[in-house]
Order: sequence, then C-alpha cells, then structure tokens
Amino acid sequence: MGFIVIALIIVIALGAFVWQRDEPKREAALQTSLDAMQGFSPALTLFGADGGTGVALDPNARAVGLLQPNRPATRVEASRVLGADLYQDGQRIGTVTRDGAQARLATLRERQPAPAAPPSPRGEQVPMDTVHRVELRLWIDNDTNPTHDVRLLDREVRNTDAAFKEAVAAGEGWLAQLSALLR
Repeated sequence: MGFIVIALIIVIALGAFVWQRDEPKREAALQTSLDAMQGFSPALTLFGADGGTGVALDPNARAVGLLQPNRPATRVEASRVLGADLYQDGQRIGTVTRDGAQARLATLRERQPAPAAPPSPRGEQVPMDTVHRVELRLWIDNDTNPTHDVRLLDREVRNTDAAFKEAVAAGEGWLAQLSALLR
C-alpha cells in the first residue's frame, strides 16, 4: 500500500513539473495566435498563470483579443464587452461595467456561476490568510459563451505573498484599462 502512495506522489510531482516546463510553449502558442489576427495591434497582453489563456487589448481598434489554447485568437469589439470581474477564490473583489449594460450583465451573471473556489484537500480547514486562485473574467454580450476567464494565480499562497499581490495588481490594472475602453 505504501508503494502505491509513493508512486502516486511521484507521478503527480512529475506531471506538475512537465506542466510547469511547458508553460512558455503554451504562451508562445497563444502569442502566435494573437500575431495572426489581422488589424489587431495589442498595446497590452496578459497571459494566465499557466499560459493556457490570455487577453489582449488594442485601444486604437477598440477591440479585445481572447486567447485560448489550441484555438485561433478571437477578436471582440469593445462594444460587445459588457464588463469584467476580478475574483479571489470565487468571491468577486473588483468589477467594471459598461454604462447601460448593468441589466444585461446581471442576467448573464445569474446564468453563469462565479469561478469555483478550489476544494480544500481532504476537507481540511484552510487558514484564513490562504488564497488558491485569482481570476479575471470578461463578460461578452453572447448568450452561448458569455465569459472568458484568465487565471492569474492558481496555487496556494498566503495573502501576504508577492505572488498574490502581483496577481491582484495585474487584475486591478486590467479592470482600469477595460474601464477606459468601455467608456
């Protein structure tokens, strides 16, 4: 039985190592997809913590680029962006909304749950100063796929750690940039 547990721990550790090592490749693939978009010159680009998703902003074209793995980048006109939320472990900690889009956004929020907080391992109590996830969610005026999430932090850290502070600062910076774009 002990051998199985040790083997399982080794497999998980190797998987995490391989995933971490491939992060630059995933970011490069997202960047290639973004570069292929015609008429889109991003002034800002944000890749998720795992390199799996991203978002780009072209204020001159008044457009946003949505980046997802193994898919071409999607251009969304700023007029179709209803707002954005910043979440910490599933709780909204920041938001920006286009003027006049509050009712539409409320309807979409009712249908689309907030990003789920990761479960605590084996039902253990999680210390109050521990954070697992920070996510930026863009809300798009689209009934079938109204959200685009970019995970800025996806590991357990204390809320005093630099990684947490940097993830929140990046999310708040993007909320400010999107607020200017949505005016």
